Amino acid sequence: MFAVAGEESGMIGIWDMRMPEMVLNDVQHHDKQVTALEWHPTKEQFFVSAGEDGKVFLWDNSKCGEEQARKDYEDGPPELVFPHIHHSSLIEDICWQPNSGLDIPCIASVEN
Repeated sequence: MFAVAGEESGMIGIWDMRMPEMVLNDVQHHDKQVTALEWHPTKEQFFVSAGEDGKVFLWDNSKCGEEQARKDYEDGPPELVFPHIHHSSLIEDICWQPNSGLDIPCIASVEN
């Protein structure tokens, strides 16, 4: 049972609700405020984040604390599974497509 929250700085905090007083993990890869977060409906370790920077990231919380080679630092933290950085505007909403047979998020963006 996990909770996730995004901050104006682009940081995402992850809590184990059995110990809500302590942050389990925090990840940062957004350049601006996180505007949407959504857990995968059936795979509890995955969530997706979106932000004012027009970026969408797929995260695997089970990779928390994994070692990472120095050459991979630029690609993001080990929890980052897939970056989608091709939107040119604010991402307003995000959700997982139910019953699509695909594990992909649905994205709603707003033109500036």
